[in-house]
Amino acid sequence: MTEQKKGWDLGVVLALIAVMISICTMIISLVETSIMQKQQQAMTESAKASVWPYVTSLTTTGAADGETQFKIVVENKGVGPALINQMEVRYNDQPIDNSIVNMIRKHCPDALVTNFSSNVTQKMVLSPGEIKSIISIDLKEVDFMSFAQFTEKVSTHYCYSNIYGDIWISLDGTPIESKQCE
Repeated sequence: MTEQKKGWDLGVVLALIAVMISICTMIISLVETSIMQKQQQAMTESAKASVWPYVTSLTTTGAADGETQFKIVVENKGVGPALINQMEVRYNDQPIDNSIVNMIRKHCPDALVTNFSSNVTQKMVLSPGEIKSIISIDLKEVDFMSFAQFTEKVSTHYCYSNIYGDIWISLDGTPIESKQCE
């Protein structure tokens, strides 16, 4: 007669230990993978923050030496370059299709333009800290109050992106993150 062994077979015990070790290794591996993904996401967000552009616009109207001056400038106050994809100047929230000088003459017929420059371009790059003049107009013989009422309705609308392709739309200097330029 054969004797039956009491207790666990050594082979079964070793197999169970190997299975438990494998399960623990798999769980540790899954946890490590999750941690690495979170770290990678944090590094990507940190890299994007290190090149974040923040483009604002400023419209000014002033008078000096008998001339009235009107300027629109954009500035990149961020830490990374900004690619201006689209830009337009608006009056009453409608794009100015023809020259802003024609709009001024329509609203202030006595005004004489003594100096005018415009740089409303697409695909312009603004370096961090760079200020770019978009429109600059000097006028004589203009009723300042009428002109100021006109310029209060002038605004800028632009879309810009960073080097990673993240996009912002700005209405009057307030950037809002977007999926695409409109």
